[in-house]
Amino acid sequence: MIYRFSETKENGMTMYQILRIASAGLATLVGAALIGRLWLVALDAVSLGNAVHGLVFLLLALGLIGYQRLSLALTILACTPVFFTGTTLDSAGAVAMGQYVLFSLCLILFVIHPRYRKRDDA
Repeated sequence: MIYRFSETKENGMTMYQILRIASAGLATLVGAALIGRLWLVALDAVSLGNAVHGLVFLLLALGLIGYQRLSLALTILACTPVFFTGTTLDSAGAVAMGQYVLFSLCLILFVIHPRYRKRDDA
């Protein structure tokens, strides 16, 4: 059975809402991992900056539970530093890979946001 993004599933949620909650969960995992690094590395300015970046991801995860596009855009912006660190997909760690996946998922959700799309009558 093929579902559209705007069709309601058996549990009363659309595919867009399910993907939005999945992105909120992924943002929570990335934020917790960035904060959790504080116990694994020496305390310096870089590690504290990573912890603040993790806090931003946790706050954005709360916004991703909602419906507006602002939290999607801010999550896309929060994931962009991983592209400038010089890590490739082969050498990326779990946190960087999570940021790559979160970036692509939020970009897709930003494009298909149902509030601003035309309705399919077919």
